[in-house]
Amino acid sequence: MASAQSSAGVVRFGRRTDPPFATYINSPTLSQQQWMQQHFWRMVAYSPYFDTRTSWYPSGYVYIDSYAIYTNSALVTQHPEWILKDANGNRLYIPWGCSNGTCPQYAADTSNPLYRQWWINQAAAIVPKGYKGIFVDDVNMNFSVSDGYGNLVDPIDPNTRTLMTWDNWRYYMAGFMQQIRAAFPTIEIVHNSVWFAGPDGVRDQDPYIQQQIAAANYQYIEFGVSDRGLTGGTGIWSLNSLLGYIDRLHAVNRAAIISGIPLDTTSREYALANYFAVSAGADGMDDTVTTPDNWWAGFDVNLGSPLSARTTWNGLLRRDFTGGMVLVNPPQSSAITVTLPGTYKRVDGTQVTSVTLQASQGAILLKAASSDTTAPVVSLSLANSAIVSGTVNVTATASDNVAVTAVDFYVDNSLKLTLTAPPYAFSWNTLSYSNGSHTISAVAHDAAGNTGTASASVTISNATSPSLTAQISWPTNGQTFSRGSTVTIYATATNAVAVTFYVDGQQVGNQEVWGGTVAYYSTPWNANRRGYHTLTAVAQGANGATVTSPAVQVQVQ
Repeated sequence: MASAQSSAGVVRFGRRTDPPFATYINSPTLSQQQWMQQHFWRMVAYSPYFDTRTSWYPSGYVYIDSYAIYTNSALVTQHPEWILKDANGNRLYIPWGCSNGTCPQYAADTSNPLYRQWWINQAAAIVPKGYKGIFVDDVNMNFSVSDGYGNLVDPIDPNTRTLMTWDNWRYYMAGFMQQIRAAFPTIEIVHNSVWFAGPDGVRDQDPYIQQQIAAANYQYIEFGVSDRGLTGGTGIWSLNSLLGYIDRLHAVNRAAIISGIPLDTTSREYALANYFAVSAGADGMDDTVTTPDNWWAGFDVNLGSPLSARTTWNGLLRRDFTGGMVLVNPPQSSAITVTLPGTYKRVDGTQVTSVTLQASQGAILLKAASSDTTAPVVSLSLANSAIVSGTVNVTATASDNVAVTAVDFYVDNSLKLTLTAPPYAFSWNTLSYSNGSHTISAVAHDAAGNTGTASASVTISNATSPSLTAQISWPTNGQTFSRGSTVTIYATATNAVAVTFYVDGQQVGNQEVWGGTVAYYSTPWNANRRGYHTLTAVAQGANGATVTSPAVQVQVQ
């Protein structure tokens, strides 16, 4: 699946169908069919109801749950061995819709080869009825099995006859998803799987999570950027962390579908601004509220091709396109007012030269039409092929037939500084970049939205320092400890002056200050909490640089 950057400025909008939406898909007229074909990039639908509608809408995904055995299904009596059970032999459920000791769906054993083959056979009979692919729900890489009251329960592993470990749960689910991918190598597959799955400190870098991601075209972000659990800043539950996850999907040639979009215009614009801020051209967004009767004009926006990656600007997330820009103020932030580098048009047609965004608000800003079509002229003090080191003073000279309103400085397509008045000068610390070729650019703006760009490809040549490394030498991956024991964690670091140890992202012990070409560090850890824990060591060099060791996962019983 190729990521088309040229498509990153347009919206690929989908609809997850539900009973209220049947009003529009039961017996649509030809013009209604054509409208949905043109506006809904994909729809998630249900078989057999939608089987007779794929003739006019062939871009649907058929919904199939990954490990649901419905309590009224004949499978319950035909294959009771496919249902996971607790230590007392009680059947377990998927924790959804539970009340009075029961839930609608039993939890299937995804390691069972006969269950897997039955699932694939069912899908193989449905997909040829005209579906674009499969929407696989509940691809839960975190334990998600409960009793009839919604309380999470560790099931018995039918393969070991002991309580199932989280490692085995992820191993079975990832293996099942890979088997589905192998059975349907050419169709589109979507996984509804939480973006933060995986062990603390590792998450989607976990090998089983990576296998699961590789087995689908899209990861479905069900609660989207409006998830109330998202925070500001750069912590593990931040909006930045979610967008970083989507960036990592793009790095392995996969994409995301961002859902959870409320109906109000402010929330829609916030969701769309985040979509444009992260989109690589193959992503999508959808909801369960948009209909032909409440379609929002923002979903028709075309911002053109991206000019840069997402960056931080005056406390906001920003991304520039040939046809405008998007701004996002993350959750829990203060209100921010910014002066724009020109006149822009909002989705409602209002022309603005500044915007104020509250927390969890975004702005879609289109370049305003103007009779002034003359672009500013800009030049850089750096010459092509220059060799630079240390801190470099980069200056730009800009002029325009009317007036220059702003000059942006970029390094390798990442926005570093915006100046709204001369002198246009940027102090560039090359020590923060690797040696080799880099591109620095200055983009001049005028009030009409015209831009002029000057770029220089330069070579950074700084004196190299000895490589900084860190490695936990004990314990090793997979070791098990008794609850209440004191474990001494040992690490080796090269060219470091200090090492700090972390368990599940939280510092343990004091920072160990030592040093040398090779040095050894240790700290005690009180293993008081049962479960899996992730250990890392962070080494610090004399120049303040840091490096994190590969993670080690241990279990406390």
